[in-house]
Amino acid sequence: ALQAELMMFDFRNGPMRHKFDSIKYVVRKLEDTIFELSLQDGIEIPASDAAAAEGGVAVLNVKEFEEMRALMEENDEKREVVIKKCRDLQKSSKNSIYDLHRGNLQKAEEQLAAVKEMAEELLPTIEENKNLRGGAFSGVLEEYAEAMLFLQFLKDGSVLSMSALTPINANEYLGGLLDFTGEVARYAVAAATRRETEKVLQCQDIVDQILGKVLLLPGLPGNMSKKADVGKTTLRKLDNILYELSLSRKSRSSEDDAGAG
Repeated sequence: ALQAELMMFDFRNGPMRHKFDSIKYVVRKLEDTIFELSLQDGIEIPASDAAAAEGGVAVLNVKEFEEMRALMEENDEKREVVIKKCRDLQKSSKNSIYDLHRGNLQKAEEQLAAVKEMAEELLPTIEENKNLRGGAFSGVLEEYAEAMLFLQFLKDGSVLSMSALTPINANEYLGGLLDFTGEVARYAVAAATRRETEKVLQCQDIVDQILGKVLLLPGLPGNMSKKADVGKTTLRKLDNILYELSLSRKSRSSEDDAGAG
């Protein structure tokens, strides 16, 4: 009876699907057990066909299952809407970062304003079902935070606080902040090719300060810990760039001295 009701549900891949699959194995095991018992003399197996079931006592509240199925289908529809819109928002956020690296600040700012507006339009749906916050929607907000942090850095060299990036929560802010260090490193490489040592020093200082604060936080979740490890690599990269720039300056200084002599 339970399997028959659950067959009406559209379980997606995940814990619930695995639990449903385990029920199928239990039913098969029980069928095998009944068959083995039927082979033994003196054991009478009661009828279990559909006709017998109709005349028996109902063990499940069918109405409750119908209500649960309707609720799950409604949530699945909302989830699909959120995922589809999030794809577009994430693409816009990535495009804005692309524009920022090419100096198109106004275009990037307009894109990010549109991303924030659309994300806030999704919030009522997210608030109705907290499970929809994770995954695609949080990914969009992380990407948005990363882009906004980079935009502000390019404007005046500062780092936006979490309170300035509503509706982002702590995990989304930290994820965006750590990803932001990668964009700062890309900016530093471009500055180093132009021999703009002061800008590279500024980038190194910001990444160092961010990691210094983040690594003090207790119990970083798995994905955040990985981002922090990437941030450490980024910091080492910036240290190496500054070291190479110092060697380059010394080399040019020695050549100038030799020429003067």
